[in-house]
Amino acid sequence: MGSIRKNVLYFGVFMIGMLFVNSCVRERDTNTDQALDEILGEFAFYDAVSIADDAATKKPGNC
Repeated sequence: MGSIRKNVLYFGVFMIGMLFVNSCVRERDTNTDQALDEILGEFAFYDAVSIADDAATKKPGNC
């Protein structure tokens, strides 16, 4: 029975801790400009790598 009480106590402390953690709600950043810029930059980078790979594997004179 002592083990059950200990588990209940630990669970209770855990739940109280989770309530404290979840009660602090920060204002969310809704500015997505930086994320959009990063995504567009990645697409441009991968396109450039793809073009360079295609150019490197083609034989001279074959277009």
